[in-house]
Amino acid sequence: MKNLNEDIKKDKEKEKYNLSFSTGGKVIISGEHSVVYGKPAIAFCIDKHTKINLLGYNSSLESNNFAKLKLLDIKKEINLTKSELINALNNKLYVDNNNDKYKIHIMNIFTNIFSKLELKSLNKEKITNFLNNNYFIASISSEIPIGFGLGSSAAYNVCLVNSICILINNLIDSDKKFSKEEILKLSNEGEKIFHNGTPSGIDVSCCSNGGVLIFKNINDKNNLNINENNFFLKKIKFLLINTNIKRNGGEFIKIVSDFKKNNSNSFKEAINDIEKVTNEIINLLSKENSDDNDCEKFFDLIRQNQILLKKICVSNNEIDSIINILEKNNFVGKISGAGGGGFIISFCLKERYDSLIRLLDENKIEYMNINISKEPAKLINLKIEK
Repeated sequence: MKNLNEDIKKDKEKEKYNLSFSTGGKVIISGEHSVVYGKPAIAFCIDKHTKINLLGYNSSLESNNFAKLKLLDIKKEINLTKSELINALNNKLYVDNNNDKYKIHIMNIFTNIFSKLELKSLNKEKITNFLNNNYFIASISSEIPIGFGLGSSAAYNVCLVNSICILINNLIDSDKKFSKEEILKLSNEGEKIFHNGTPSGIDVSCCSNGGVLIFKNINDKNNLNINENNFFLKKIKFLLINTNIKRNGGEFIKIVSDFKKNNSNSFKEAINDIEKVTNEIINLLSKENSDDNDCEKFFDLIRQNQILLKKICVSNNEIDSIINILEKNNFVGKISGAGGGGFIISFCLKERYDSLIRLLDENKIEYMNINISKEPAKLINLKIEK
């Protein structure tokens, strides 16, 4: 096999494409966990982003190299070969003897995408030609903390899947283009592979859509355009409080599942109550004009939400301690994400925001300022030399 760097140096003048794509992370206001069981949730995209930059080159038939992916935040490089991908495509599954989670994930993303093309009746020869004639280097970087419930893996999947599908749409001579909805569902398939579970699709949907999202399932979702006279925009500020506990979202979905098996009645009651809280929050945020009581109603619903999340066993002593500090000083906060760690989202009146900051500083509690990002996942740059 030719040296990778020699390949690129030799073919530098044959650069075919340059693509950049970006998406934000997410925060769930209400409905985490219950959304997995068919209940609604409301979330928003945040102004912390994941970005992919992809450079493509012509590849000679003698070279077996297909791609190098640089995951900059975890200082990892993954090399993919043409033969690996062709074998995976023929077998519909890729198994890595080294059990490299990231390589298995990326290989199976490619397999899913190419299998989808076959289902669209695209000539398999065209797929093979795409693999044989292209080589690319992708660099992925992120401002979203990994493993803290802010959609880092969803943003990663959205960027990677969109980039590959956009290239295929532009480089393979076919009318079998990927639609936005197909790309969204392929991104969620990537989430399933990455977490070895069945995510609802809220994370990839929120990262893809931007803004505030009301989500029921991946086929039933819509953006909520909050009126400028609504209390949420006029009177509320929020920030994320870092518990400094990294956790696995799939692990806590399993904890909830186990709680459901052993406490079916309590679980059903809690999930139904979370649904009521979520719907009440959606109604409050949907009002064109707010009255003086809406802020307090909202704060009370956030308190209720946290109590219910604690009931289904996704809180812990560290989270409870931070929530208690907030409550004693007339602030509110709740888990945002799978629980067990990650971030707590805290809401307050704008005029009390500085007091919230002082409280957190005095207690040496870390926090992150965020804003709602209305911008959907987007293609920043695409240059193709055909």
